[in-house]
Amino acid sequence: MAFLTGIEIKKRIKSGDVRVNSIDPNFPFITDILVTEDSIDLRLCPIGYRYKNDVEEIDSANPEGLFENIDIPTEGYLMERNSIIFSSTLEAIALPADLIGLVITRSTYARMGLSINCMAPKFAAGIHWAFPLQLINCNDSKGNGKMGIELR
Repeated sequence: MAFLTGIEIKKRIKSGDVRVNSIDPNFPFITDILVTEDSIDLRLCPIGYRYKNDVEEIDSANPEGLFENIDIPTEGYLMERNSIIFSSTLEAIALPADLIGLVITRSTYARMGLSINCMAPKFAAGIHWAFPLQLINCNDSKGNGKMGIELR
């Protein structure tokens, strides 16, 4: 198994071999900022959804009416403890036939108590999509009972 360096990733993006596009034209993908020494930093889409406050039971056979849409502004979104948000990456990626990719969460977020699950972390050549994400604030700080994590 081999990994691409940031230099190689940038070359392959420039050649069009690897395609990375923002799904929101207000937040363009900037290669020189978002490609690091060995990866591509993916951002959180500014639109998501969460369970409605009055949901007491989840019927997996009939999920209608469980969710409400939310905006996740660039200034930040306070995610209260034990809450869940569903969203996606802001970037959609397509890889050539000789590459596969893997979406991995930064440990920085885990240390804050934020669990980010990419529901399809491995992606193969031929698809072009933004990755579905599930964010859970697992922080159990005793504070005022509303320990939040600011998403930016």
